[in-house]
Amino acid sequence: MKLTLNGREIEAEAGRDLLTTCLENGVDVPHFCWHGDLGSVGACRLCAVRVYDGPEDQVGRIEMSCMTPAKEGQRIETADPEAEAFRTHVIEWTMLNHPHDCAVCEEAGACHLQDMTMATGHHTRRSTAPKRTHRNQDLGPLLTHEMNRCIACYRCVRFYRDYAGGTDLEVFGAHDRVYFGRAADGALESPFAGNLAELCPTGVFNDKHWSRHYARRWDMKATPSICAHCAIGCNVTLFERGGTLRQVQNRYHGAVNGSFLCDRGRFGMLHAEAPRPLPRLQRLGEPRRLAAEGRRIAVEIEVPGAGQPRLRRHRQPAPRSA
Repeated sequence: MKLTLNGREIEAEAGRDLLTTCLENGVDVPHFCWHGDLGSVGACRLCAVRVYDGPEDQVGRIEMSCMTPAKEGQRIETADPEAEAFRTHVIEWTMLNHPHDCAVCEEAGACHLQDMTMATGHHTRRSTAPKRTHRNQDLGPLLTHEMNRCIACYRCVRFYRDYAGGTDLEVFGAHDRVYFGRAADGALESPFAGNLAELCPTGVFNDKHWSRHYARRWDMKATPSICAHCAIGCNVTLFERGGTLRQVQNRYHGAVNGSFLCDRGRFGMLHAEAPRPLPRLQRLGEPRRLAAEGRRIAVEIEVPGAGQPRLRRHRQPAPRSA
C-alpha cells in the first residue's frame, strides 16, 4: 500500500496507525501516550497531523495520528501550520500543572516531556493560576512516586494492568483530577513493577536506588550486557559512574525480552553495590578486641583455665634407628 508523507511516497502496512508509519519512515511526530508495545489510546492529543484522503481532497482535517489507520492514497502533512499550532497548545495545557522542577528532577536531560516541549517551541507559562498538587504514595523499596509530574498519558496503568496482569495499580478521579496509584500506600505487587520507571515519560515513577545514588544521564557510562538472574538472557544496559553501578535498564530485543524486564533483572544487579565486609587488614583490630573482652569476662565468672597461658604442644621426636 502506498501513501504520501510530507511530499514523499512511501510504502505502508494497511491498517497500521499513522504515527507508527511516520516513525518507521524517519519522520518524528511528538507523542506521549503511544508506546511501541502498548499501542495508543489517544489520551495526550499531541500527535496531531493533517490528513488528506486522496489527491482530490484539498482541505484535509486534523487527526490524531496514533488513532488513525493508514489507507491507500492518503496524504499526511506533519508540518502543517494548523497541526503545529494544535500541538503547541496541547503542550501548553500539559505544562499548566506540571512543576517546573527540571533542575532537581531525576529525569532532566533524559525526559520525554522536555524533548516534546522543546520540539513544539513552548517556553513561557502564560497562566498565573496556582498549580494543582497531589499527595505522593510510598510504593515500597523499589520505586519513587511524584504524582505532581503526571500528564495523564495512561502508560502506567495500561502496562501494569493490561500487559503485566497486575491488579493493585489504578487510576482514580476524572477530568483534570486523575490520580495514578494504589488504593493505599504499600509496595506494588507485580514482579514487573519496575518497568514503570522506564515507561513513564515524566518521572512520576522512578528507580529509588538511582534516586539515592543519583547521576545525570550524560555523566554515566552505558554498557550493554545480559541479565544473569535466569536462563532467558534478557538484554540490559548498565549505567555506571565513578566505579559504581547506578542503574539497570532494559535493552530492546524483539526475540527475547522486548521492551521490558522483570524486577529481579532490573534491581538484582544493584546488590553488587551493597555494603561489603572490610578488607582483612582493617578487620583485625575488631576480633582481637572482642577476644580480649571475652577472656576478661571468663576470668570474672571463674571459668576453669580462663586467663592462664596455654601450653604449646611439642611434637615428640621420632626415635633414631640403631
